[in-house]
Amino acid sequence: AVPIKVSEKSLYFITINGEPGSKIMFRIDDKFNELTINEQFTFKDNEQLGTISDPVKLSVLTSKVININENVGCIVYPNPFRNVLNVKLNINNTEVVNIILYDIAGNAIFDTGKLTYPAGSHTINLDKSLGGLSTGVYILKVISNSEAKSFKIVKH
Repeated sequence: AVPIKVSEKSLYFITINGEPGSKIMFRIDDKFNELTINEQFTFKDNEQLGTISDPVKLSVLTSKVININENVGCIVYPNPFRNVLNVKLNINNTEVVNIILYDIAGNAIFDTGKLTYPAGSHTINLDKSLGGLSTGVYILKVISNSEAKSFKIVKH
């Protein structure tokens, strides 16, 4: 789940299905932070708990920064997106990173070129570069010295 910032608070929207009287424990992570939730709910057939205006608040059992074994942790948000797409990198050592966007046919339609980032957290905002995209499905590839990751993204 990717958090949505509302009034400087992170909100996560999730769907949980269960049997009556079930106890659930789950983890939410964004590759950078991990929250462990431990709650008891009374599940009933065809019942929804919480709404956007009146959410169910969960208690955080533990919270920690994830120790990434990879040299580059990456999340892409929001997805789907309208005009703004962000790529957040968490880099353990200096890396050369290239971000390429492909259309569904596999044609490269955007390329940042190779950029060097020092260790740390970096957010790359692609709003100016992707403003003219048509609505549809795309593949965003993040390539570093040590690995490559692909993300299916949707433009609304």
